[in-house]
Amino acid sequence: MEPMKDNKSSVNEPEAPAKNKPELQKPERSLSVGSLVCAADTEQGAYHIKNGNSPCQDFSGVLAVPEKNLLLLGSSDGVGRCALSQYGSCEAVTVGLNFLKDKLETSPLPEKPEERDHWLLEELLPEAFRTAQDAVEELAEKMDKLVFDFMSTLDLAIYDGLNLWYGHCGDGGIVVIQEDGTCRMVTRRHKGPNGDNSTSVIPLQGGEKEWEFGKAEKTAAVGISTDGILDIYVRKSCLNNEVFSPFLEGFAEAAPQGHEALRKRTKDILKAPATAEASGDDLTMVVAVNQETWSKMTLPPFDVKAWQKKEEEYNAQVRSAAPQSTARPARPAQPAQQPAQTAWTRPASGQAAHRAVPPQSVAEMSAQQAPQASRSPQSAQDAWAAQPAPQPRSGGWKVTRESVSWKAVRTAAREATGFMADAFKDLVNSGEPKYDCLCCRCGNKFRVTVWIWTEQKPTYCPFCGQKIAD
Repeated sequence: MEPMKDNKSSVNEPEAPAKNKPELQKPERSLSVGSLVCAADTEQGAYHIKNGNSPCQDFSGVLAVPEKNLLLLGSSDGVGRCALSQYGSCEAVTVGLNFLKDKLETSPLPEKPEERDHWLLEELLPEAFRTAQDAVEELAEKMDKLVFDFMSTLDLAIYDGLNLWYGHCGDGGIVVIQEDGTCRMVTRRHKGPNGDNSTSVIPLQGGEKEWEFGKAEKTAAVGISTDGILDIYVRKSCLNNEVFSPFLEGFAEAAPQGHEALRKRTKDILKAPATAEASGDDLTMVVAVNQETWSKMTLPPFDVKAWQKKEEEYNAQVRSAAPQSTARPARPAQPAQQPAQTAWTRPASGQAAHRAVPPQSVAEMSAQQAPQASRSPQSAQDAWAAQPAPQPRSGGWKVTRESVSWKAVRTAAREATGFMADAFKDLVNSGEPKYDCLCCRCGNKFRVTVWIWTEQKPTYCPFCGQKIAD
């Protein structure tokens, strides 16, 4: 006789996850939906390999919504000065793509094109960026590190084979090939006050006013790349962002053979020695192609000689504008320990604290590198398949808007910590003159310390990166 079964669950039995806690799906490297194929690949840059085999800070991936014939594309580049940015880029792409997939699967698409564009560009994509930003902050708190250490760029896109809806922030870019063969970059590089010549980048955490959303119609192929690849085949804004279209066409030509062939072509191009010589940075490329449209297209000829001639003329102008003397002035002796600048003033109440510190405004952090057990230093994606399945989130996607009180507590704690750090530095360095500076670009007020016994470095606004004084 079988024993009676108790309807009550055992105390030791693990509790099943709630239905409103979505599990994060690992982004794929390649997939297809109908006539649409896509592939994503990220390779460690030559400079990172030579520089002590530092980890790859790029991350990319793709997901799909088969019921609605949609491809979801994502790419991110960790800020080089941020010690743990490889974690931030992975988290931003993974959470952003999963948020889009969850909302597109559970919400109907508006039938009218105007209403659809408004929903995707004004509501869905901005909310995906906010959710990704919050997830990076939660990861930083979980690891007990500064959010600064996790800063990265972010590109998210939704592709239906004809239209491309995208969100962009950073120095990467999105390039499309339209049905008539026109190849152009639809985004702009988000960099510091000197534009393309600036070494700084405005990341995801730079603030919503820096985020860029748009739509590209009649799109046959799309390429999303970080700056390591983008700077190879797209010129600077002073040269009208002209695109060397054969480079992107070389990826798309493998699309008719399927998504596996497209991924192999993408990986082969990124691993080619010529690509590594052209850029020492990490390399990321996400490609999506409409096979049916691409097979019917006739691409216009590209004048390679004219491209090379213009490139030589530009390089000659750069060389002529450079200083004639190559001798560098003698550098003054530096003390053994150079004090850092006084911390900036915290933002006003009501303004999100995590949007106030662009990476170009903060000196390099000395945070110790976290263990790389879950991600290989060779490539963040090579060990992606070996990672354990992601855990359910602590709440549904609505946690972004519902947990206002908890976010307020977090923000207040950060502000209190910042004020305590300011007070401590003021006490230690009370003998140094300080003054309040008002940025002429963004209007924010911050504090600056003048170090009288060391060489004074240029002062930059910690909110927008504007150079204030030397």
